[in-house]
Amino acid sequence: MFINRRKELEELRRAAEMFRNGNPVPIAIVGLRRIGKTELIQKFREERMDILMPYLNIQGSVSSPEIFVQDFYISILEEVAANRNLSIQKAGSKKEVIISLSSALGDDFRRHSISFIQTIDSGDYNEMLKAAFRAPEEIAQFLKTKFIVCIDEFQDLEELNNFRFGDIFKIMRSICEKQKNSTYFVSGSVISFMEKLLKSPNEPFFNQFRQMSLSCFTKEDSFEMIKQLLSGIEIDEKEVLLIFKYTLGHPFYITAVCERIYLETDGAANEVLVNYAAVKETVDKNGKINLLFKYIFEESLKKAKRKGHLRTILLNIADQEGLTLTRIAESIKKPTGQVSNYMKSLLRTDIIFEHEKKYYFRDPLFRFWIAKTQLGKDIVLERDTMSADDYIRDLKEKYLRASTELGRAAETEAAFYLEKKFDIELGRYLKGNIEFDLVGEKDDRPYIFEIKWKTKAAGYSDIRKFLEKVKRSEFAGQNPELFILSRSGLTEQAENFAVKNKIHVLNPLVK
Repeated sequence: MFINRRKELEELRRAAEMFRNGNPVPIAIVGLRRIGKTELIQKFREERMDILMPYLNIQGSVSSPEIFVQDFYISILEEVAANRNLSIQKAGSKKEVIISLSSALGDDFRRHSISFIQTIDSGDYNEMLKAAFRAPEEIAQFLKTKFIVCIDEFQDLEELNNFRFGDIFKIMRSICEKQKNSTYFVSGSVISFMEKLLKSPNEPFFNQFRQMSLSCFTKEDSFEMIKQLLSGIEIDEKEVLLIFKYTLGHPFYITAVCERIYLETDGAANEVLVNYAAVKETVDKNGKINLLFKYIFEESLKKAKRKGHLRTILLNIADQEGLTLTRIAESIKKPTGQVSNYMKSLLRTDIIFEHEKKYYFRDPLFRFWIAKTQLGKDIVLERDTMSADDYIRDLKEKYLRASTELGRAAETEAAFYLEKKFDIELGRYLKGNIEFDLVGEKDDRPYIFEIKWKTKAAGYSDIRKFLEKVKRSEFAGQNPELFILSRSGLTEQAENFAVKNKIHVLNPLVK
């Protein structure tokens, strides 16, 4: 279920627009596990239109460099095949899949894939990785197209450094930084690692990606998601608020609790049921949230040395957040120098973070889970004081809501004006992910209106996006009449483009 993320989705659209205009803008989406990073990427990929967007979740692809480069290459071939509406049977080894896909796509692909496989067969990890990262650009050139390569769980690439061929991120940057027809949208859930990779001057990708931080939903968006998930269930605002307080706006937690309510209810949800569902999902052995937290807890400590000490430290911080290094050292009766090394290991797990020399959990509900399951304690579950990013995000949400309300008022005024002008009944249109400001029907033809109520003139991209929406909509083959009404007029380029595409340009409403 895709809720909100309007700002983030628009940022990806703008990055794609800059890429179309010759300026690649790599994006790194960073956020907690199951916060919605993959869903955001996939939602954006639905709009790919003239840009090819191969997708790869590399969690299952980093067992060796050979596996990774083959999966990476296959994702590119599969995207091209999907773009051509080709259904190709894939069977056998990964090399056989590459041959069958490339053969079906044409001679250029077959020649390229044979060369690629020869590089893999050489056994030189460095060269095969370079060949993989060159592939999108090389294929884009002979296809005369562009690629945005989408990689999920980007931090897992570091696993390949265990093969001691060099630094995977240095190799990737050396190949990709000068490419013009391919760029990358990546996501990462190990926040501390991703921030270090993107922001540390010592790292290859320092200042190379635009970082997009994906946080939990606002109260309003959480309410919207809860009500959609519990559609048909009788539930009061008080209970909806209670679900929000338990889940802190995390979409995966909201989904888990609402699913439990839906399965257990007889048509109505009261406070007792909400409490039961939240506890069941968080601490019961079969609860979705519990299973996720258990996995995170075990996996995070699996590779760490001194797991016993790290576990003890985590329990101490779960019992009382905001402990200093000195307090932690006192609690486990170890020298501060030794504990400092423990904390470095623990920070790498990304379960906790350091702020003003004190240590906190990244996820308050995970802290609650540890306290409950490992210590047998109940702690107060609440959001900490908002970070600067969260505060700014909340202000932007309020601004966007106010802007939307003003826009809706303008649309109402425009609808009244246009209904009289064209003798037609108009209304808003929303179906799937397609939204039009005003739509009506006259003489068996759809009339579609785009309204721009900004203080600057509508531009070329506004017209292009309008046309793209029409092409994706149910009206595409119905020869619709298209109109644009812009409060501040159109740029000369936009007006020429609109006229060329038979879009009627209307004058702004005259007071």
